[in-house]
Amino acid sequence: MSLHYSNDLIGSLIQYKNNLKKNSLFLGILLGGHTLIELKSCLIKTDEKSYGKIYPRVIPMINPQIVTQIAQRANLKNPIVSIEKIKLSYNNLKTLIHDIRSLGQANFLQDQCTHFDHKNYFNNVGKTYFKDFSENNNIYATFEFIIIFSSKN
Repeated sequence: MSLHYSNDLIGSLIQYKNNLKKNSLFLGILLGGHTLIELKSCLIKTDEKSYGKIYPRVIPMINPQIVTQIAQRANLKNPIVSIEKIKLSYNNLKTLIHDIRSLGQANFLQDQCTHFDHKNYFNNVGKTYFKDFSENNNIYATFEFIIIFSSKN
């Protein structure tokens, strides 16, 4: 799950394709733009309220509608793109953030917030999350997976 980190997705797909044996299957998975949409919303609201500006705290993710075009430009044979969304439930924000970091998906952006957030920052994010995106006393997080199936020409 590193395709969504690529600055040159077409080039990365071409390299993967070139490493495939003839008539073999390519299966790629990217995180789509709706991944963690609830968390993004809460971070934006808390940044605006706390700092008066928004900091990039979540890596940008690709729009599913353009993945087929990118696969075709990479000359993948008969690309098929499937989108799967799942919602996971969490008791609290800390557990969600722990899972994100455990998956190696922490913020690595160059323009990220460089100052330490005040100690109430994530408490405020959690309160906003529970207010806006909770069910049955749990918060939920959406993960969108874009799955590319193809073969080598």
